[in-house]
Amino acid sequence: MARVTAGRAGAVLLLGLAAAAAWGCDECRTSGDCPAGQVCVNGSCRPSGDQDADADAGDTGGDDGEGVEDPSLDPDGVDAPDGDVAGDDTGGEVPSDGEEDAPCTSDEECADTNPCTDDYCHLSFHVCVNFAVDGRDCDDGDLCNGVGTCDSTGACIVESSPLCDDLDDCTFDTCVSGGSDCTHDSGSMEGSSCDDALYCDGPDSCQGGICLPDDMGYAACDDGDTCTFDTCTEGTGGPVCGHELIGSFRAITCDTTVTGITSGTSGVSSYGSCTGTLGTSGPETVLVFGHDALTDVTFTLVVDPIPTADNNEMYLLTDGCDPSTCTDVGTPSVTYTGLPAGTLLYIGVESVPGGAYFAVRATCS
Repeated sequence: MARVTAGRAGAVLLLGLAAAAAWGCDECRTSGDCPAGQVCVNGSCRPSGDQDADADAGDTGGDDGEGVEDPSLDPDGVDAPDGDVAGDDTGGEVPSDGEEDAPCTSDEECADTNPCTDDYCHLSFHVCVNFAVDGRDCDDGDLCNGVGTCDSTGACIVESSPLCDDLDDCTFDTCVSGGSDCTHDSGSMEGSSCDDALYCDGPDSCQGGICLPDDMGYAACDDGDTCTFDTCTEGTGGPVCGHELIGSFRAITCDTTVTGITSGTSGVSSYGSCTGTLGTSGPETVLVFGHDALTDVTFTLVVDPIPTADNNEMYLLTDGCDPSTCTDVGTPSVTYTGLPAGTLLYIGVESVPGGAYFAVRATCS
């Protein structure tokens, strides 16, 4: 803190107030801001000859011993530490988190195009300051662009998906400006890759605006073994495969009805000369029949108690693992005549791709 004697302090203060009234405050930052023949002294333009008077005003009368000249005393007679502006409530410092711009005289001159900042002119330094306002709504009013919120850096972050996104891989979505209408074009996406979120049906593509498997006969879990019943179950990261030995076929006996749903692919997937109208494209369920006496047996696809799906077919084989032993094929019924006692007969029920309900009744005579 500068030290002055009581007598000289009053004179210096009056001189500072008179100078402030004559020249105003903060008219310049450098001498280049002043008219010809003037220099910038403490924010004011003054005639170049007045610099000596300012120096004299800082003389505290060291000759008479009443005081000494203090170089930290400014020409206005007010002691102000470096970096501060006397009389400024903020301490004269420009806020460090704002963006400083060119010299200004009003807040309007400092307005930028960023909705995420508050803009004002710092009155002590006459520079622009732009403060980021975290959390402010910066929506531009166009729903097609989503809804935005300002972050702490002054950036506008879009936090929601575009208005017209229908989350369908097989449509090209567009939004009319302002969000007044949406279009979803499937034609332009025809044949493009998509994902139906299923592993067991293989690769998919857009077909007629729908995501469908490229190969309807795709068998994700086919192990190539004709004596296993292969199944595929959707897992969290891929298909979960099962390979059941054909020896565990479901049993059917005389005058009983067995119901179920065809699924997967079985070992009896090729029937040679016994192939029916469905060929080998669909999933099968295999039943096994046995009797303790010579018998004729007829197997019928019935509609009660559960309606059998259209186009289901049956195949009769004497060996569940050998398609060459196919003896008959047909719908809605097939008959085997003279089955010896203790001989096993395998009934393959095949449906269209995707699986279907079936109900098979065995009638002996």
